[in-house]
Amino acid sequence: MCDEDEQLVRYYFGELSDAEKAAFEQRLVDEPDLAERLETFSRCVDAHQGAECCEESEPEKVPVPRRLADRTAHAILAGHLERAGECVGRKRYNLVEVVAIGVAATFLGGLILPAIEASRESSRRDQCAFNLATLGQGLQSYSQDHGHIPQIGLTQNAGLFTLMLAEGRYFDREELQRSLVCPSSNLSQMIADGELKVIIPTREHLEAANAEQLLELQRLMAGSYAYRIGYFQGRSFIPFGGKGGCRSAILADTPTLASGTEVVSRHHGKCGQNVLFGDGHVAFVSSCWAPDDVDHLYLNDDNQLAAGHDEYDIVLLPGDVTPLGVQLFELGE
Repeated sequence: MCDEDEQLVRYYFGELSDAEKAAFEQRLVDEPDLAERLETFSRCVDAHQGAECCEESEPEKVPVPRRLADRTAHAILAGHLERAGECVGRKRYNLVEVVAIGVAATFLGGLILPAIEASRESSRRDQCAFNLATLGQGLQSYSQDHGHIPQIGLTQNAGLFTLMLAEGRYFDREELQRSLVCPSSNLSQMIADGELKVIIPTREHLEAANAEQLLELQRLMAGSYAYRIGYFQGRSFIPFGGKGGCRSAILADTPTLASGTEVVSRHHGKCGQNVLFGDGHVAFVSSCWAPDDVDHLYLNDDNQLAAGHDEYDIVLLPGDVTPLGVQLFELGE
């Protein structure tokens, strides 16, 4: 609504000061067009038709500006048209136009914002997959030198694989720290906010840490990912050595450990997780089950976050969990 419309409405409802009222009434005397607009507005209000009953209901009563044809022809002959901004200072909108613009903006926002967020999540998922592929290259180099990927002992936490990669100089420690953070994880946001930092400790660092410090190091040293551990053969524990192919998972987005809920990764909107496989390729798996199999990526056959019961029972553990595991609930309860 432009200033003149606002002043007309305020005058009609008696909201002008004495000085403003006197000045406006003088304008009504001097400006017949303004007086006619006031009369039209009064009829609309009296008829309870609101703001939308305006000049469009009686277009024949809107006076045509004097000498419009002459002034338009003069402007064309002069080689330009007057710009509205030069005449009135700024674009004027009435109330109906403002509401229409607001509705259109809301509608477009409802379409565009979800698309933008979906594009951002797609980008984060791609970066996560790139991180896993980078880690896979380091694991492959380690395997070429040692005959197997970093192996986790029965009482060791799964995140120790990062220490082994750093010790062998398969990664610069800062590069490794960056590669261990999924952009879609809560950890990524906490790092951005300065609340946490992924640290790849040395063995000396671990030995010198007190109990509280050790737990924190173990919790963070694998970053956003869960690592493949081994399985039991009878009473013997067999560390996973990296043998496998395109269906043998080695690394994946870490699961959320919350009693009473499913053991799933929440990094990508709980829609699935990126998984690094034994042949080096990375794929997005839309469930917690290994592709074309019934084996859960994070739980053994007893639905425990612990070592598998045989070589076909694949289990990927968060960085602070050992193959002895964390007793969890039965799935479906």
